[in-house]
Amino acid sequence: MDLPFGGETLVAGNHKFDEKHAQFLHSKERERILPRERVFEFIESLMSLEGKVVADLGAGTGYFTLSLLEKVGKKGKVIAIDINQKMLDILKRRAKGMENLEIVLSKEDSIPVGTAGIDFAFCGDLLHELDGDATLRELHRILKPGALLVAVDWEKGKGGVGPSDKTRLAKKQAKALCENAGFKYIAQFNPGKHHYGVAFKS
Repeated sequence: MDLPFGGETLVAGNHKFDEKHAQFLHSKERERILPRERVFEFIESLMSLEGKVVADLGAGTGYFTLSLLEKVGKKGKVIAIDINQKMLDILKRRAKGMENLEIVLSKEDSIPVGTAGIDFAFCGDLLHELDGDATLRELHRILKPGALLVAVDWEKGKGGVGPSDKTRLAKKQAKALCENAGFKYIAQFNPGKHHYGVAFKS
């Protein structure tokens, strides 16, 4: 089944998800393609999120954000970061009443969050959209020393669902991108047949 990624727009040499397809980002179809349960099983094998300050980079409409809020609990906090205000507006409506959520409009080369205050960061289907490593360098800045970063992205060479294969990053490219931004690779996992997952320490 092909998803509506033909509507992506090309920006600075990379594909950005078109906001007119925003409903897909928190749909049952996305859950089928990228099960959150597998992702969180891996994360929690590395660390407990309870009570932690978490950054969801490229949060979109909140597919992972709302689950992160459940995991951090009332004593934790989730900072949802995205460059698209319309996506964040949808997230704000979906997360109405959740007090431990901060929504932040960002730029790719400048994240308006304080330095070294984040315990854990997550990037879902984001790496292939980035224009270079400026965003990841900013992410490294806002993380505490030794904090954990987990990223999942579309597997290259799979075809079918998802963005064009030519815009995807192979796993080794994703690792290199994060390492160039200052992260230390520690592990990888398989979140589903269309994706790969990689983990780093800041």
